[in-house]
Amino acid sequence: MSESEDEIVDIDDVSRRMDSALQALKSDLSTLRTGRATVSMLDSVEVIAYGSKATVQQCCTVSIPEAKVLLLNVWDKSLVGDIEKALRNADLGFSITVDGSTIRTIVPDLSEERRKDLMRTAGKFAESSRIALRNVRRGAMEKLKQLQLAGLSEDEGKKIAGQIQDITDQHIRKVAELLEEKENQIMKV
Repeated sequence: MSESEDEIVDIDDVSRRMDSALQALKSDLSTLRTGRATVSMLDSVEVIAYGSKATVQQCCTVSIPEAKVLLLNVWDKSLVGDIEKALRNADLGFSITVDGSTIRTIVPDLSEERRKDLMRTAGKFAESSRIALRNVRRGAMEKLKQLQLAGLSEDEGKKIAGQIQDITDQHIRKVAELLEEKENQIMKV
């Protein structure tokens, strides 16, 4: 075959798809509460504003004045009660106080049991990411096998298979690093 290897199996596409799996993992891990307050803790909290669903961040400015405090400055005072209710219904364990158009949430310390639950959840997210990476690798390898049956040289096939495996190994290592980083954040008292 006279095609260049990029046209045979798009290594860049394989890498992009694996990068997407890592981004999904980062997003999932950011929703897990650690001992510190983060704006991403509110990503799943929705409020009915002006007749449609909106995230809390779409209705106010969120700041972190202290390590365990989220300060929400609500733009429209008429939404303060709805946002407070949404925060309470989200069952995030926050202590919530309202002062005019400002809502202060205090993030409580995590219990040992809750930390272990969060670690298990982080592990599940990481495993889902590894499965996604292996699925991308499998798809690329199947395409490579089809090309080998169609006449791709054995040497070129081995070279491309090695590149695919190298990319997979790099991404699997990154998953492990992200998981370890999140576990350290969760266990930090």
